[in-house]
Amino acid sequence: GSEFTAQLVIWGFLLCFVMMLEGFLSGLANRKSARLAVLIFLSIPVVGYSSLYVKNDLPVSLFIVAHYFAMIQALRLKSADFKSFQKWFLLSGILAGGAVGHKLTALPIAAVSFLILILGGLDFKSRKMVRPYSALFWLMGFLLAAGPWFLRTFLAAGNPVFPFLTRFFGNHLDPFYDD
Repeated sequence: GSEFTAQLVIWGFLLCFVMMLEGFLSGLANRKSARLAVLIFLSIPVVGYSSLYVKNDLPVSLFIVAHYFAMIQALRLKSADFKSFQKWFLLSGILAGGAVGHKLTALPIAAVSFLILILGGLDFKSRKMVRPYSALFWLMGFLLAAGPWFLRTFLAAGNPVFPFLTRFFGNHLDPFYDD
């Protein structure tokens, strides 16, 4: 439980972020361009600040960006390989659920991603869902990762998104958290 151990974990997340960024961009461009992008990323002051202090912002950012990278990869494979398409969307949902489970303020990002998948699967002329698979696999992954956190919070506070929406769900944990 030392501060140094927590700092090492944060630096581990930063290392994962850099490796993920280089790996994803190497698939889109050449390795030299990917490494240049990593250097630009590391030169951003907020990245340095986030990696110096023990907070959960850097891990949440890693989960969110990885979620988008997995979603992009799934969309690139959509017509080629359905099994890979399913796995990438499931992974994208798991990563979004991990971000929400890590920090509840990532919930709007997950909601927008799910809405984009729903709208992308609609045929607006016939008003029917023509491609429900992307949203379905994403939602399964999301609930797999975030579901236990929502359940735990619901059982403890009577509100799955505590301390938010206490007027709607009520508050059984602490009277000082009422809106």
